[in-house]
Amino acid sequence: MTYQVHEKIVIEGKMTSMAFCPPLPNNDSRILEVPPKFISSACWRGYQGTWEIKNRRLFLIGIDGRYQFRENTPIFAEWFSGTLIVPEGSILEYVHGGFSTVYEHELHITIKDGKAIAFSKIDNRSKFEDTECLTVKDSSKWLSFSMQRFLASRGVEHVVHFTRAENLPSILQHGLYGRNSLKTAGIQTAVNDYYRFDYLPDAICCSISFPNYKMFYRLRQENPGTDWVVLRVKPQVLWEKNCVFCVENAATRAVAQTPLQQRIGLDALQRLFSDIDTAPPRSELRIPDFYPTHPQAEVLIMDKIEPDMILDVLVDQKERIRDHKRLSKIVHDCVGGKEFCYDKSYFDARMDYVYWRGTQIG
Repeated sequence: MTYQVHEKIVIEGKMTSMAFCPPLPNNDSRILEVPPKFISSACWRGYQGTWEIKNRRLFLIGIDGRYQFRENTPIFAEWFSGTLIVPEGSILEYVHGGFSTVYEHELHITIKDGKAIAFSKIDNRSKFEDTECLTVKDSSKWLSFSMQRFLASRGVEHVVHFTRAENLPSILQHGLYGRNSLKTAGIQTAVNDYYRFDYLPDAICCSISFPNYKMFYRLRQENPGTDWVVLRVKPQVLWEKNCVFCVENAATRAVAQTPLQQRIGLDALQRLFSDIDTAPPRSELRIPDFYPTHPQAEVLIMDKIEPDMILDVLVDQKERIRDHKRLSKIVHDCVGGKEFCYDKSYFDARMDYVYWRGTQIG
């Protein structure tokens, strides 16, 4: 994705811009879609919105491009929750991709149901105070920071990995390994995919924010006597580990045959959150900012995930865990004392499942 035109925003009467694009309301009769004259690569969304924060409430007050207001009346953005990023100061590093250019300062505005509930100022200068310009040796540092910034702008708080409960003692003791590394380390675990049509057998299969529920459901149906858990992992793995980003199931032919070089780095990560040509726009499907677009989008993590990177362990119902007391003790006795939580939502489908239910399961 090339550099994208910022959205406009008025804060305390002052016009500025934000390196973020809140979704438009879904099927709102006050907004008219018009045939676009052309689409610029600097504005793939095809429009530029103007927003305003007034009395700690966020309003959409104008729009140009493929959408227009039917009437010149502000619309309270009650449909939106997330973090707005307003850049300030000089550019520290130009990144030719999305909204990832780094400025001296950022104003982060947390919005909940259209209401501004928190403001914070971020100083990016300290992260690069020892470098006057980007050099080859610094490139990984810039890339990590740009990825971290992008994920924060979308509100991504964790990565998830589902596994059989019988694997939990090993995982909490040794961490998560790829299959080949498990064999080398002499660690015995139960595996889900014997064939690995993604052709990366040493990768750890994860998802951003929410499990690949189509695959998870199929595995549970095929193994009715098996207990399952969902591990939530710190988001740092996405910029600290070697990751391969797959816009849908990594085992599909189209994804598996895509060169690895095209599936790594910031652009590859951003593509997970872009609209898909063959599907309705994210705004129409009402996909939260922190979810990838395709429900089977995967992250293949090529490095070990240490136990201290695991945030907590989720189960759907206490009654369905056959050896609950032993499992709970293992979780609480492990290094760091992980939380053991009940959260049925991670064992269910996403809210946009109606559209995707007819698509192929990888």
